Amino acid sequence: MHSKARYLLMILVIFLVSYLIYFLSGLAFGLAHNNRSAVDQWHAQSVVVSKFANKNLTASQLTQATLPKSLQTSDTRQPVSESMGVSEARKVKTDVTVMGIHFNGFLAPTLIKGHQAKSAHQIVVDESLLTGKLRMGDKITLNGSTTKYQIVGVTQNNRFSTLPVVFMPLHSYQQFKQSPGLVNAIVIKDKQHIKSNDKFQQLSTKTFIQNLPGYSAEVSTFALMIGTLFVIIAFIIGIFMYIMTIEKTPLYGVMRAQGISSRQLVGQLMGQSFLLGVVGIGLGLIANLATTAVLPSSMPYYASGWLTTGFSAGLLVMVLLGAAVSIVRIIRIDPLDAIGGRA
Repeated sequence: MHSKARYLLMILVIFLVSYLIYFLSGLAFGLAHNNRSAVDQWHAQSVVVSKFANKNLTASQLTQATLPKSLQTSDTRQPVSESMGVSEARKVKTDVTVMGIHFNGFLAPTLIKGHQAKSAHQIVVDESLLTGKLRMGDKITLNGSTTKYQIVGVTQNNRFSTLPVVFMPLHSYQQFKQSPGLVNAIVIKDKQHIKSNDKFQQLSTKTFIQNLPGYSAEVSTFALMIGTLFVIIAFIIGIFMYIMTIEKTPLYGVMRAQGISSRQLVGQLMGQSFLLGVVGIGLGLIANLATTAVLPSSMPYYASGWLTTGFSAGLLVMVLLGAAVSIVRIIRIDPLDAIGGRA
């Protein structure tokens, strides 16, 4: 009876830890995705920013007129400007990221509705901005200006620094920011090497993303939390299985005396642990799926199939590693000592 209760307790522990890992990983992946999804949509190899910007897009400023020929606009090189802003419509204000681009270049976002901006006061927005009463075709203002911009297109998965992106023509952006001829970066689609100088530097897209404000700290914090949970579950299972092995020592001694090999006993132990792991992890996965079904759309949660699969396999490995602590004790069991038959 006590053994059954302990097995149920182990399943409960595995369930709770696995559920927490799935949920935290979804939040971590969701926050990271919301930080970088607009950059991912560029499908670019590198980004050129100002040397004095500390690899930060917002802090970078490049003067288009003074850029070398290797950075002039082409099919594989496109300028981009970016800043934080506040959109307002029907007296509702929303924090946004505003980006100025050429809509005839590869930085133009993929649309799920409407068309690309064709005139100065037309914009394309991420679908997450269309909440409440705001709809495609409506007009918004930015940063309290009197200029109105009409939403003519809607895109998906285009957020930067967790904020929905508002795309507008580059010349409109420069008028909006009163920065004629200035851009924040040049995005390079293919594997071109641009010789850096004292004014600008080329960053790989991966390096550029790692230097987004707060991105690395956010990802490493969640990674440490999740990694700690993996270690905790191995320790808990190891302690449980070791205690149960000690209690079952007389039984194992009798089984050894009957000719059952240590290999068979170890196989039984690992089989039990595998089954406990599968049941606990499976329940955790089901609970996580149920939770994601009721989460509000505003929650930065992103379920990744390959990440979930990897964590499930990792959890199962940690459960088996925890159980493996008892293998040495089982192997060293002496049948006579275990059943009290040695004087």
